[in-house]
Amino acid sequence: MKNGKTSIIIPAYNAQSYIERAIESALRQTYDDIEIIIINDGSTDKTGEIIEEYSQKHTNIKVISTDNGGVSRARNIGIDNSSGEYIVFLDADDELLPYSVENMVECLIEADADIVNPAKLLKTNSRIYQMSGESYLINCINDHPIGYSIRKLYKRSFIEDIRFTEGKAIHEDSFFNFLCALKKPRVLHLNEDAYKVYPTPNSASRSAFSEKYFDILYFAKRKIEIINQYYPQYNDKMINLQIKANLALLYKMCSGRAKGYTKIERELIKYVIKNKEYFVPVIEFDKKWFSVVKGRRYFIYKFLYKLKNKKMI
Repeated sequence: MKNGKTSIIIPAYNAQSYIERAIESALRQTYDDIEIIIINDGSTDKTGEIIEEYSQKHTNIKVISTDNGGVSRARNIGIDNSSGEYIVFLDADDELLPYSVENMVECLIEADADIVNPAKLLKTNSRIYQMSGESYLINCINDHPIGYSIRKLYKRSFIEDIRFTEGKAIHEDSFFNFLCALKKPRVLHLNEDAYKVYPTPNSASRSAFSEKYFDILYFAKRKIEIINQYYPQYNDKMINLQIKANLALLYKMCSGRAKGYTKIERELIKYVIKNKEYFVPVIEFDKKWFSVVKGRRYFIYKFLYKLKNKKMI
């Protein structure tokens, strides 16, 4: 099929253990007009050698090597050096299912959409569900999972003026989607999986706590500032957004066994409890974790989590 080139952008940093899997999944796509752009983000292992070998064998693979600047900068470099009509982001530790790009492009063209979101996240029996730009924006503000990930297909013309926030690596993807949502895109939800995700020890969900996780609060503040300036009609949703950010950081501080942040943890908890009536849960985990924090059981939970993991070591 010839419906316009798709650029698959893969940032890679010290990914020698799994980068081949990601590249192979991009090469296996049934869509026949693809370029694969791999950004070697200052890797110090054999990542560079592996991707250079692939680029020599496949003319549709372009390798760009840079000093280590982080995943957001790497993705921006990928966008700037891509030529596709459509953009797909692929993390080095994930893979695309064979028909993913073909299905997403077909659906985007048929619906004249700006973004295709492939994931089994919505409670619908339909394979395809269209969401208005207004609804997508509200869902992103309410911290719905549909706005978390950049595992989507984007029309290049739509994101031409949108970039990732460089120097940030936690919730940078949800903020990118938030910036997209501000433009109220035509969003098509494809109720099927397009990616296979493999959590690795270095992934954000599994890595130990560090101060980089305060990016969660940084992006919440940015969102609130933007909403206050351009969409004041949604100001009533801002407290919920801050609560969600506090809860997300508290969970990471708990599961990552952060030490020396007790004062900050207490301030985050105090805000959640003080504003509990503004909390809007979206998924079941939201309710459970909110209940722990609201019920002042956070430090007990943290102690038990540490105790459990000590026994497992």
